[in-house]
Amino acid sequence: MGAAPAPGRFPLVLLSPGFSMPRSTLTSIAEELARRGHVVASVEDPGRGGT
Repeated sequence: MGAAPAPGRFPLVLLSPGFSMPRSTLTSIAEELARRGHVVASVEDPGRGGT
């Protein structure tokens, strides 16, 4: 809260679970990409029931 947007442009990476990859792996990947300056968004397929 209260953080100002960083100036400039940043690459966007969209992650979506699939191919039996656990969410914990995607979380680790997302955190590493964010540390390297990427904006990371993830989506969940509503048909997967949140698994």
